[in-house]
Amino acid sequence: MSHRWGAPSDSAVDIAKEVVDCGLWYLAEYENNEFTLNKNPKEFTSVEEYLKKQSRFRHLTKEDIERIITERDKKWNLMRAKWNC
Repeated sequence: MSHRWGAPSDSAVDIAKEVVDCGLWYLAEYENNEFTLNKNPKEFTSVEEYLKKQSRFRHLTKEDIERIITERDKKWNLMRAKWNC
């Protein structure tokens, strides 16, 4: 990761795992015209903690983070309803 992300390059793998664990990114496959979630967490880790680790997100307010969480939940509800889990 570059310095523009506001996180050390050696933390790239950990940050990539965290973005999936907190639900802001998903792992899926598309095969035979169907999506399948490869990872479907029962609980998400903290979005706020994920965002705090990168200075590029320091401008976000609590309200912004709550909006991000709300949108994440909508996205996951839709994916879980329509895709193979």
